Amino acid sequence: MKLGFTIMFLFGALSLSSCFGMGGQELPKGLTHVSTEEFSGLLEKAEKNENYVVLDVRTQGEYDAGHLPGAVLLDFYQPDFKEELDKLDKDKSYLVYCRSGNRSGQTLYMMADLKFSSAVNMMGGMIRWVAEKREIVK
Repeated sequence: MKLGFTIMFLFGALSLSSCFGMGGQELPKGLTHVSTEEFSGLLEKAEKNENYVVLDVRTQGEYDAGHLPGAVLLDFYQPDFKEELDKLDKDKSYLVYCRSGNRSGQTLYMMADLKFSSAVNMMGGMIRWVAEKREIVK
């Protein structure tokens, strides 16, 4: 009985965290998490529309090993990351990704704090993207 309660509690906690993200903060309209399939469709739009920016928040080494077409690098681990993020045009639409979706997810919440109007985080990141045999640039 105790094990069943523990499993139910953990499932409930995980469900809430996926709905509200970091620290219970809900994302504002225009900022969201999407699947690789949805991200792929948006990436096609980005190729034809200068209002879109593909933002890779991994390290230089990760980027050099393979990145998405047209991606701009902004290393999440740099000490001035948030300041550099704040310098970006907040009226553009951002397609944000990282290795697993963790750093890009955190970036999305920073973007919310910085009042960006449109950004999506690719859930599963490059791990899922590559596993699905989608295009990368080396």
